[in-house]
Amino acid sequence: MPRLSLELLKDLQSQGTPGKSFIIRIQGDDVFIRKFPDMSNVEWTPKQKKQRSLFAAAQAYAKEFLSDVARAAQYKKTLEPGKRAYNQLIAEYMIRARQNAVAE
Repeated sequence: MPRLSLELLKDLQSQGTPGKSFIIRIQGDDVFIRKFPDMSNVEWTPKQKKQRSLFAAAQAYAKEFLSDVARAAQYKKTLEPGKRAYNQLIAEYMIRARQNAVAE
């Protein structure tokens, strides 16, 4: 029986699933291939809708911020080693939004 290398599966996993028909999960040396979840009938609660909207705004903010190359380079210098600017900007945006919501 042919064996697939773990590196090949990691490459496939990082490229996204073709046609969104399955998902590849790698945990240690174990590889799991699962059916892509069907989220078409999910009804989000008002709290989930608010959170999803906030996260979308945070993503838009991070993309816009990083599109300015000079500002992005300056920001990246302030980060701790191993931190990614995109993720850190989203986290900071979310924290500020929660603080503003509490202050109101």
